[in-house]
Amino acid sequence: MDSMGRQLHILERQEHSSEKTVMLRRFAKEGMALQTVGAHGLAELIRRIEQKLPLDLTPEQIHSFIELGCLLERQARAEDNVGDEN
Repeated sequence: MDSMGRQLHILERQEHSSEKTVMLRRFAKEGMALQTVGAHGLAELIRRIEQKLPLDLTPEQIHSFIELGCLLERQARAEDNVGDEN
C-alpha cells in the first residue's frame, strides 16, 4: 500500500471510529431513557401493590420480573463479593 493509500485507510478508520462513538453515545442515552421508563413503571406497580390493587400481569410478565430480579440481585451480590475470596 502506498503512502496515499495508507492515509486514506487511516482517515476511513477515524471516520468509522467517530461514527461508532456517536452511535454508542446514542445507545447509552437511549438505554438511560428506557431505564427511567422502567423505573416509573416499577414505581407504579409498587403503588398498586401498596393500595392492594390488581396488577393485571400475565404469567409471562410475572416470570420476567422474577427472572430479571434474580439476575440483578446475583450481579449485585457478585460485585459486592469481588475481592472477598481471600
